[in-house]
Amino acid sequence: MEYPENAEFNDLFLRWKEGDHLAAVQLVELVYLDLQILAHRLFRKDASGKTMQPTAITNEVCVKLLKLDPARLNDKAHFFATVAVQMRHIFIDHLRKLPAEKRAGRQIPIESIDLAIGSSTVDLLALDEALGRLKKVFPRAYMVVELRFIAGLSEREAAEAIGISVTTLKRDWNFAKAMLAEQLGGSSGKISIGLSARRRNIA
Repeated sequence: MEYPENAEFNDLFLRWKEGDHLAAVQLVELVYLDLQILAHRLFRKDASGKTMQPTAITNEVCVKLLKLDPARLNDKAHFFATVAVQMRHIFIDHLRKLPAEKRAGRQIPIESIDLAIGSSTVDLLALDEALGRLKKVFPRAYMVVELRFIAGLSEREAAEAIGISVTTLKRDWNFAKAMLAEQLGGSSGKISIGLSARRRNIA
């Protein structure tokens, strides 16, 4: 997905980081359509066919953005990465509030999260639980998975967002994929986790 590259975005983003709350509101309005497109791309293919509407996810993430400390955001790519991660959290929270019989077995195409595990789909809640265990064991590796393979940042962008070198990022990813393979393999045996063949372009 190509994200907006224009002077207006950059100006509003910088003003927001300087403490201008009105600029934050204007920035959200500027990128609202891009956020809807992102939500649609991330969650429209939930195999159950019943999920939150992209507009509902977009509206909720906008509220979260306006409460966010902009000092945590490095640049445009990090901004949209944060949005993607927040959208996943919103979606997971929505699933967990459903009755057990409705949330069980929710499958999502793996391309929606850019994490290939040798299968066309993965149980979304099982993946979230595996990521939760990874976060407890190695929080930085969890951040690598979220920024690199869920939010779609490049290795360089993700490394800069976390504040580590690309070499360290690659090492963290090797740890993460080994742990996730063990967690998601289950009774089906060992699963090979690697980069998705489909890449997203972030300007």
